[in-house]
Amino acid sequence: METDLEFSVGRLVLAERTLGKSAPEIIAEVGAEGGASVTTLRGLVAAGMASPGEVALGLVLAPTLRRAEARIERDGLAVTARALGDVLGVFLESIGHKSAMPSIYEHPDFDSEWVILR
Repeated sequence: METDLEFSVGRLVLAERTLGKSAPEIIAEVGAEGGASVTTLRGLVAAGMASPGEVALGLVLAPTLRRAEARIERDGLAVTARALGDVLGVFLESIGHKSAMPSIYEHPDFDSEWVILR
């Protein structure tokens, strides 16, 4: 699946600021047995879709949050979580956190098509 999500250190900082959580807390929540909250999913999608100006300012603007919500509503929670997990996992691997995301793939509700968020 092609995605419009992109991650970088700046975008991870943006997610931290948007969610009021540290990167380790966000990553732990995404990989936790119950999955990420919808709030966390929306914040990560918004950070992944943010414009370069938003990244530079460290602020996700309301139109980007609305686009993130529209994407989640269009694609559904499971498909969005899968796309986010893939993109975030590749980014974390690229900066040396190779074991940061595998737990999402080891989750009991994971299969090759879906990740179930509870």
